[in-house]
Amino acid sequence: RFEGDGEDLNGFACTAEPPLLEEGYGFEIIVRSVRHGRKDEIAVGFTSLPPSEWPAELPETADCLPHTFLLGYDGEMWHGANKAWVRIPWSPPRLKEDDRVGVLATFAGTLSIFINGEAAYSTQIPMKSKNVP
Repeated sequence: RFEGDGEDLNGFACTAEPPLLEEGYGFEIIVRSVRHGRKDEIAVGFTSLPPSEWPAELPETADCLPHTFLLGYDGEMWHGANKAWVRIPWSPPRLKEDDRVGVLATFAGTLSIFINGEAAYSTQIPMKSKNVP
């Protein structure tokens, strides 16, 4: 879902099935273009809400879906268990074309973000073994 008037763009992408990996759930996106001069760039993460339980009309942003955890923007994390944005000691670098942004939620409860394959930040989230975060 993508919306915006050119100044503010809102959107999120979802998969019908969880992106299962050996150690947890994860995916990577490739930045294909950037808008320069923007402070608040991107957040990536997961929701444990199955697509069958999503509202008929999706919200403007992913933090409006229940049970969601996001990392990014300007040093913030949406903590779905606490239902609040919290400051974190990491914010995305100024992304460039072809940068890769990855996120991994391990079965042990670690949520990590990677920039071009390099670990950038990790934090703990509530996680049930072999259950989507």
